[in-house]
Amino acid sequence: MAHLFNNELTVRGKPQDIAAFKLKAGKDVPHEEPSPLHFHNFVPAPNDLLNQVGPEMTKSRIDWEDENWGCNWGAIECKLSPGKDDSEAIYYFETGWRPPTIFLYKVAQMHPELLFILDTDCFKAGSQYYVTFWRDYYKIDDCTWITSAQCHCICGATNGNRK
Repeated sequence: MAHLFNNELTVRGKPQDIAAFKLKAGKDVPHEEPSPLHFHNFVPAPNDLLNQVGPEMTKSRIDWEDENWGCNWGAIECKLSPGKDDSEAIYYFETGWRPPTIFLYKVAQMHPELLFILDTDCFKAGSQYYVTFWRDYYKIDDCTWITSAQCHCICGATNGNRK
């Protein structure tokens, strides 16, 4: 079974830019379920690969997604929440195997008017990252040590005086 990454993507910008981004992100994609965030609306797979769905999905499509998005399957079970105001949108979704860092790097370059902040983790893999994208800039903070420390603290492994 694949490791699923839990992603919280915050998009910030002027209200009109956020509205345009949400409209583009949520456009219907053939052979895909309705979603507020379709990766194909920004970095589309070639049509011959996009038409492969379900068990017919080939290794070539999975390889393409991995190379062009940094993960597999796009935004799974995506939910859109309003931000603090009209200048922010927050997407909650899962991705297969890795966070969508390649995808977001490309999208940030397409939308230099927006700031993208990704908070992502995978409990099974013991990974947690906080990534900021703006234009062609990105900063990755590896917070895996926090997840590891939390796991040790929960079970008491780091507390030698536990009674």
